[in-house]
Amino acid sequence: MVKEEHSILYFQDHLPRSPSEQELIHSSKREFMEQLGVKDFSGLDIRVEHIPGGTCLVREEVVEDNKLIYVIAGSLFITQKSSDGSNDVHLFTAFPGDMIGGLAVLTGEASVFTIQSRLPATIAWLPQDDCSTLIDADMNVTLKIAHSVLKRMSPFVRQFDFALDWVFLEGGQAVYR
Repeated sequence: MVKEEHSILYFQDHLPRSPSEQELIHSSKREFMEQLGVKDFSGLDIRVEHIPGGTCLVREEVVEDNKLIYVIAGSLFITQKSSDGSNDVHLFTAFPGDMIGGLAVLTGEASVFTIQSRLPATIAWLPQDDCSTLIDADMNVTLKIAHSVLKRMSPFVRQFDFALDWVFLEGGQAVYR
């Protein structure tokens, strides 16, 4: 059973904190934005949280949970309901340096995965609205997020997707750009 509530530690600039904590927050935000190719993240609402084990961050089929997550410490389990809905199937584990949640952020649709921690973890995350703002400001962010999604897909799935596009193209349309 997964606990759906967690304590959020929002690190706000006006609160006193230790230098090591400040460094963690700043370096985490910097690493996250480097993965997206963004140099200035001052206006973004990047949140850094320490989450306990058993925390559900994104629920499958719930659009309100969409967010882009960067794993700082610990690991997150990504699962999906089985076809009969009886249990969750573990798809992969995200480790420090991984960015997840990109598919839901790019499409604006509900996530097709559940993202949860089994053990305590530290993450940075960006809400869907801020991701949309970033994408509007710089289209290269879209490519970075898409790449984070594609690198998780197997070559078979990518080939299958390409084959479906090929079959459904009408005459005169570009096959690849």
